[in-house]
Amino acid sequence: MEELTAIFRNERHRFDDSTVIIEAVPPKATEGQLFDDLVEGVTIKAQAKEGELVPQLSYLFYGHWSTYQGRRGPEKQFLAKTFVRVAPHGQAGVLRYLQQAPKVGPAIARQLWDKFAGDAVRILRESPDVAAAACSLTPEHAAAAAAYLVGERAMESCTIEMVNLLGGRGFPRETGKKAVGLWGNRAADVIRRNPYNLMRFRGCGFPRCHQMYLEQGGDPGRLKCQALCAWYALARDSEGDTWKPRDFVQAGLRSQVTGALVNAPAAVKLAKRARAVAAYRDAANTLWLAEGRRARNEADLARCVAEAMDEGPTQWPDVSKLEISDHQKQEAAKAFVSRGMIALLVGSPGTGKTYTAARILAAIIEQAGAGQIAVAALAGKAAQVITEAMDGYGVKLKATTIHSMLGAGGQTEGEGWTFDHGPDKPLPFRYIVLDEGSMIDTDLMAAVFRARAVGTHVLILGDINQLPPVGHGAPLRDFLRAGLPSGELTEIQRNAGLGVRVCHAIRKGEAWKPAPRISLETGDNLVLWETANGEKSFERIVEGCAAIKAKGKVDPIWDVQVIVAVNEKSPLARKELNKRLQAELNPSGATASGNPFRSGDKIVCSKGTFLPLADGAPTPEPTARRSDDGNYYVANGEQARVLSVQSKITIVEFSAPKRLLKIPHGKQADEGEEGAKSGGVGNFDLAYAISCHKSQGSQWPIVIVALDEYPGARRVCSREWLMTAISRFRQICFLVGKLHVAEAMCRRTALAHRKTFLAEQITELRKGE
Repeated sequence: MEELTAIFRNERHRFDDSTVIIEAVPPKATEGQLFDDLVEGVTIKAQAKEGELVPQLSYLFYGHWSTYQGRRGPEKQFLAKTFVRVAPHGQAGVLRYLQQAPKVGPAIARQLWDKFAGDAVRILRESPDVAAAACSLTPEHAAAAAAYLVGERAMESCTIEMVNLLGGRGFPRETGKKAVGLWGNRAADVIRRNPYNLMRFRGCGFPRCHQMYLEQGGDPGRLKCQALCAWYALARDSEGDTWKPRDFVQAGLRSQVTGALVNAPAAVKLAKRARAVAAYRDAANTLWLAEGRRARNEADLARCVAEAMDEGPTQWPDVSKLEISDHQKQEAAKAFVSRGMIALLVGSPGTGKTYTAARILAAIIEQAGAGQIAVAALAGKAAQVITEAMDGYGVKLKATTIHSMLGAGGQTEGEGWTFDHGPDKPLPFRYIVLDEGSMIDTDLMAAVFRARAVGTHVLILGDINQLPPVGHGAPLRDFLRAGLPSGELTEIQRNAGLGVRVCHAIRKGEAWKPAPRISLETGDNLVLWETANGEKSFERIVEGCAAIKAKGKVDPIWDVQVIVAVNEKSPLARKELNKRLQAELNPSGATASGNPFRSGDKIVCSKGTFLPLADGAPTPEPTARRSDDGNYYVANGEQARVLSVQSKITIVEFSAPKRLLKIPHGKQADEGEEGAKSGGVGNFDLAYAISCHKSQGSQWPIVIVALDEYPGARRVCSREWLMTAISRFRQICFLVGKLHVAEAMCRRTALAHRKTFLAEQITELRKGE
């Protein structure tokens, strides 16, 4: 990494809130030359927020020189990875630098310069009494200014050391500054002694810290290193299990620790002592291991549920008086028992679950008032859907996301979300209704129940036969296994259509057939576009979308959704399908150099992130989650409309709640998220075709489901996957591929394989009461 010391002159071009082209001049430039256009400066591309670089101050830039084709031919530019402020050069720099110290204004800075010239900073820092005698500073104020300058020198030296230590290792640019802010001038020593200390900062995961540990000569045989490897083996697992067998951790240790003897029992014992790993022995005395935070959340959830089930008597409405079917009354009555504040109402599509819930909520409003009720779902789109459905049934309640209900503040590295509401500040509701309960993982469900006030009723709606949560655990399934009061709606309502009947058959493991053709009059709303292979299915999907566009009866972008199994490699991979559908459905959208999106595109968030408001955008409604620095949260799976594109910025509009935000490409790409790897931008990608998990909580008039034969797809697709994908349609569903592929999916179940001990812990706690 090269170094360049220069005085900041001005900004030439700002790409976004963090990437800027600046002009600087050599450190020996005089004050008069700083703004003399005839004095040739150097061009630097740096990562700096607005106002972070102060004119006339000197900075040490770390990076490398690059040549680009300018208007006058090849030109040199310094690409700076980071920078630190250094001691000033020249009168202008000295004056500006002095004014950074407390109690030193322009007049006093000029007095010190007139007396000591280039030594003014050194004299004030090292001999404040001498400086005070030479200007109008009091001795006390001079001492305060000297202390600041001493701290600046120490931090400056430490920051430079941090840049040298972390440079080129892939850590986020702000890591060095965060470390210095936490540990002061000891930061470099703290990290050298234990690089794993960096794991507390976002973007500094175990792999980077572990690699740094090894590169610095760390011993992979050290027990603390192996304990962290054991934790990482559990923490990085994304299969949805809370608990893993001991052999899983041993295999993970062997994959991470090379060149040393693995001592798995001792490593796990140390990790358990540090609460990074937890252990559980089942009824057969088999040992299971879990990442510590996951295990604690599962245990917390079990405790909260057990306590809630012993709080009666309840004040659920009298279901016998509701305007619902006898079957719906019977099942709702099973859920609303006289003791226990938790009720579960489950059912497949078309069984009237939402209508039944609407009638229950109407009764609760009459009984307790709308202000006593909170309705929440995992995703903003799901909250919007339930709000519209309730409104259609005459129930005026606005659903929100669970994160908004809890007052999410942000994500803490390694600890998940922080929430305003919790045990010390419970939610101010007597009734909480959670929709799409099958999507809620153990961590979030635990947060809800920790924030539940004593005496608050919780009604969970869902369908355990749909895809399990993206995160670990399967709380709704486990609540049913633990015997919590529940009712299951199974009667399909009249005129539900073939699509709903197929979902019901898939759920029960029964045979089913698609219709030969679409006929909404007879309820035949699910058909198969049969194809010979994946390549033919690809073309059939594109042709089908083009035909829908040509008919002009529905919006081919926003009223049609393609659902696929895998992101890449398959002939039906999401990445390639999105490119073709973009070209077919949005060919005339405005483009910008280097930007993969077009105005009018439909895009999706692949990982939750915070984005700044677009310039001049109105302030979103209070339900929008906002970070301390003024950015707004976008959840994983949220879709947006692209309004305009630039080479380094995309302006997008999200709904539920409405937010007009900008995606700064440089910032997102630096974080190395999924979108950049798949032809998108940072955390965002095209959404003409999406995964089934991204579709949960949403519905579209027309849904096209790809039946993928690719081996990777067979590992993903299951009975739950197919039922979830089909149930996303409102009017018509097209399956594309071979029927036997769909039938094979129906023979495989995914939810049953998730290893948890939530039901067992709830049962044990309730037995002990």
